[in-house]
Amino acid sequence: DVALDSISIINDETGEELILNGTFGSANGWTDWLVDAAPSVDFIYQGDAVPTDSEGASLRLSSTSAVNGGVYQRVELQGGQSYSLNGVFKDLGSTDAWAEIYLVPEAPVNGVDVLADAMFKTDLRTASLEDIERYYSQFADQPYAIDGNLLAWMRTDQQSSLYSLPEAPANVAIELTDSSRIITWSASESEVTGYSVYRSDQLDALGTLLAEGVTTLSYTDEAELAEATRYFYRVTATASDNKSSHGSEPATLLTSVRVIPGQIEAENYDAEFGIETEATSDEWGGSNIGWIDTGDWVEYEVEVQTSGIYTVEYRVATSMTGGAFDLVLDGNIVDSQTGIATSGWQNWETVTSTVTLEAGTQILRVHFTGEAVNLNWLKFSLN
Repeated sequence: DVALDSISIINDETGEELILNGTFGSANGWTDWLVDAAPSVDFIYQGDAVPTDSEGASLRLSSTSAVNGGVYQRVELQGGQSYSLNGVFKDLGSTDAWAEIYLVPEAPVNGVDVLADAMFKTDLRTASLEDIERYYSQFADQPYAIDGNLLAWMRTDQQSSLYSLPEAPANVAIELTDSSRIITWSASESEVTGYSVYRSDQLDALGTLLAEGVTTLSYTDEAELAEATRYFYRVTATASDNKSSHGSEPATLLTSVRVIPGQIEAENYDAEFGIETEATSDEWGGSNIGWIDTGDWVEYEVEVQTSGIYTVEYRVATSMTGGAFDLVLDGNIVDSQTGIATSGWQNWETVTSTVTLEAGTQILRVHFTGEAVNLNWLKFSLN
């Protein structure tokens, strides 16, 4: 939703105005054009939100849905002449929208988008400096900015180290003691000045920097960690100012078996198939699992402390109307949920059911059987 007025292209030498009816008030001189759907075009808009310095009626282009189109007219420019483009413009509350003014060598064709490469072209790889200056001066008289650092690197004979990063350490592993975790790794095959160690509770995140400049092949993490949480340790190598990648396989640690009764965070799984994690907008933040297809699953090692009947709560969200999954314990289906619909991938609701569980350490699987549904946590309460 935009308004424009006083659109003008003037020959700087002669003062001749080339735009016909640039102050609008009618459609005279202008032709509608669209790619797929046209905006609403009002040539006599005189609302309270006209552009500043607008004189009388202005042009308003608006729509309540996706559009790509506008208006155009033919102008004739002479080579070697200087022209000035002027006008006033106002955004009237657009969302995910923009307005552009193009100068193109051919009339727009319905169904074909107008792109920047339709402009007059100069091959900057082979053109002379004079031709390049002339090319840019066609569009504006503002001088271009020169980035000193970039210019220096374009002119230097010094070789870039961007593609000579040190090799990442391999064989990252964890050795547990009573009160700490000892992280070990194999030396980088490159000549390095030290190593950095990271810890995260997300598989796809580098995480918190625990130490840098480590000159040995081990690091001891003595921090107190949350229970029933999976952590990932990664190590990078550093040579001068260049840091390696962290390698493809982090060392993983599950701090303890998940206890039932209790709450299980969905992203802290032991095994998965087809699952990804993402930041959640649900209460208390953190992450949820998502991007789920039929047949995907997650598994957790759990310890059911007492046999009995439990209330199980599932924290779910989906934009679909047929979210479904089975709750499987040691291969046996103990609960099934179908028809889950919450009207949004981050619109969270709690679904409640009742299950009968036997005491002992078991493998709990959530097996997704229907349309995609996000899962934030599961909570078990003994009745």
